[in-house]
Amino acid sequence: MTTPPGSGQPDPEPEPAVPEQRVLVQGESNTTIVAGGAVYYTAADSGRPTVSLERGEFLQRRRMAARSRREIRRTGAGLTTEQVNRSQNVLVELPNELVTGPPSGHMRALIGPLGSGKSDIAEQWHIVSIDRAEVDERAPVPVWISARVFTTSVEDLVVAQLRDRAELESVGVDVVIDGLDERTETASEIIGQAAQFVSDWPRSRVLLTSRSQDGIPERNRIEVLPLSGYAAERLMRAVAGRPVGPLNDALAAAVKRPLFALLVARHVSAASGVTGIPELIDLVIDDVITKVGYDSYEQLQRLAVETIKGGRPVNPERFTTADVAARVRTSPMLTVSGRDCAFSLATFEQWFAAKALLQGTASIEELLVSLQAFDRWKYVLAIVLAAGEPERADPIIAAVARWNPGALAWLIRESRAGGLARHRPDFGPDDWERIGRRLRDTAIAMIEGLGPLAQATYPVRIGGDPDLSGITLAVDPSGNRLTLAWLISNEVPDDPLESVTSFPLDFTDRTIQMRTERPTTGVNWVWAVMQRHLAGDIDDYLDSTARQLALQVESIVRKEYNEAQRQRRAAWNLPDASPAESVVPLYPPPDIAADYSNPWDSYSPAMMQQRVQQVIEAGLRCYRELCELLAPRFGDTLGHLALMPVQFYGNIGYHPDQKKGPFEYPGPVEPGFSWFLKPVGTPTRDGRRRGDNSVSITLNDNDRSEEIRDDRDILDHVYVKYFDALPALSPFQPSFSTHHGRFDTRSESPATDLALLWLREDLMNLEWLQT
Repeated sequence: MTTPPGSGQPDPEPEPAVPEQRVLVQGESNTTIVAGGAVYYTAADSGRPTVSLERGEFLQRRRMAARSRREIRRTGAGLTTEQVNRSQNVLVELPNELVTGPPSGHMRALIGPLGSGKSDIAEQWHIVSIDRAEVDERAPVPVWISARVFTTSVEDLVVAQLRDRAELESVGVDVVIDGLDERTETASEIIGQAAQFVSDWPRSRVLLTSRSQDGIPERNRIEVLPLSGYAAERLMRAVAGRPVGPLNDALAAAVKRPLFALLVARHVSAASGVTGIPELIDLVIDDVITKVGYDSYEQLQRLAVETIKGGRPVNPERFTTADVAARVRTSPMLTVSGRDCAFSLATFEQWFAAKALLQGTASIEELLVSLQAFDRWKYVLAIVLAAGEPERADPIIAAVARWNPGALAWLIRESRAGGLARHRPDFGPDDWERIGRRLRDTAIAMIEGLGPLAQATYPVRIGGDPDLSGITLAVDPSGNRLTLAWLISNEVPDDPLESVTSFPLDFTDRTIQMRTERPTTGVNWVWAVMQRHLAGDIDDYLDSTARQLALQVESIVRKEYNEAQRQRRAAWNLPDASPAESVVPLYPPPDIAADYSNPWDSYSPAMMQQRVQQVIEAGLRCYRELCELLAPRFGDTLGHLALMPVQFYGNIGYHPDQKKGPFEYPGPVEPGFSWFLKPVGTPTRDGRRRGDNSVSITLNDNDRSEEIRDDRDILDHVYVKYFDALPALSPFQPSFSTHHGRFDTRSESPATDLALLWLREDLMNLEWLQT
């Protein structure tokens, strides 16, 4: 193989050499492969004539492209030529679901965390498809598409690689769409188009790869499992050329992901001295930059920032001189397309961008302007949280916490799953002040972001301002546990407390809340611990805090409370000073008189339907009011709010005249429900949604019940289609679900109860509630 003209890659010294650079270019409507100096076209390329290929040659070049992509990914991880070649001999095992499937006309998605080998598994499935197509002319045509270059429809990109559209009808295609997490702003759209594509062309199949399962129905997901110990050892031995190990606990766990196994094997002699993957990635980057013979660190940072901002390859001449840009293009970490380039591995792109944030060459304030901007940077920020040095990472994560606690919750969850967090923190009793001050600063940032919802947390409930002035945090770090206690600093005037103190304490005459927490892994573990700590308080006091705040303003909560008070006074024949207009019941009262067989007031079916209709309408209004009142900074990270406007689409099962069995208690049963929130908004370009919440509910309608129970595909399509236009909300959307059960519409506050149920589900999804 020769190096492509224009790549300009030098032969680094000393040996082993960095592998020759292969360039894979995927344009808007074609695939062009540059390998060994020869150029092949499988479709019209930038206005040039179309090159017609026989099926055999077409498939052979698909195989060459697949091998080139695998080499590029390994070269981008810093492997030498010899290591790349040896790694190619290790067969990638397919999950069972891909050995025999998916069936024609179906879509599947490989879901796995950072470095789990999703692209290599998809590549192996692609190669199997090539093998089949070479021996069977009726087999589907294999097609590979990178999400990074996705600028048109799935069908257009597929057709551009075929000789004849009729192949879609006659044999179909096996399509891989790789790297949805590299194009977060269009991921939902790609998912929707992929589902539509296999529906339109039932002989075809689509396989997606993504770190995130957001927007992908559960039945379409294939989880990428960790490598077995034997498989990880085999891969590392092949790359290193000798046995690798023993490894410390952090690395032993990390190498069960193929990317990290490659990195450990690449630096086997140095890996024994590192404590985790972050240090190993730094080692790889330093080694690669050193071998190319010049310091490209700053330019690679800039390139990472620009490619994430734009979502596509960038010409480095946008931010540096032409001669420096030419050198940047020779980096083995990059894939070059003309004058544009991008990182071969998203891991390193995001790593360099995280370094830019940590070192101040990129500003966090520029990213926290909308969920759309956050969506492009969320994986970068997750790396900052998982692996950034605390003194630099804490101010960045604090800015996110103050801006939107829902976005912070996503970062905490992703950093836990990403595999970059270092080993469990090592601390002892003498570290109480350092730990206490970090935890206190973390709590302040979170409380400021929580806004009015913070009134459900203990340090605010005992009188603390958002800056916790006048509140003391006591810390007892010991072994694998951490005891936290909140106290009022000046509660005992003769013995005031500092803002941070340690145990033991004299608790006499002091108000105190004390709870033991379990530290998580990672250098920035304080964020996950403090979220869990405050979530325990919110879990206990959400309902009372919500009602207390809502009673202070004109709201559904207040109307239901006043109605309940009026009914109590009427029951006891007490005078009522309420205005005349408030005497009208908020919801329809019972319309069936009590008798022996039915000793409580009850409703006719028609009146119950009317009451339910009004309760649900009020519940939708109440939910919005509580979101705006309690959690204004969460915005659309609250899943039900992100769905709105919605239609409450349901059916009531209510038969008060139905005969009861001998062991059933007399009286009316509560109505049964089956329902689904159907998004009905029309998204606008600025992210707003036009439309109003509404209720469509039937009574004892078996057809409606069967539709809600059985026609999940139809309802699912409505749900997914809606979020196609709102990709930034995907990490926060609730799972598609229908609901069945009973709901007490005759309680004193049915709309408030329903609204709090939805708000609880939202906060649980964000882990701001513990249960």
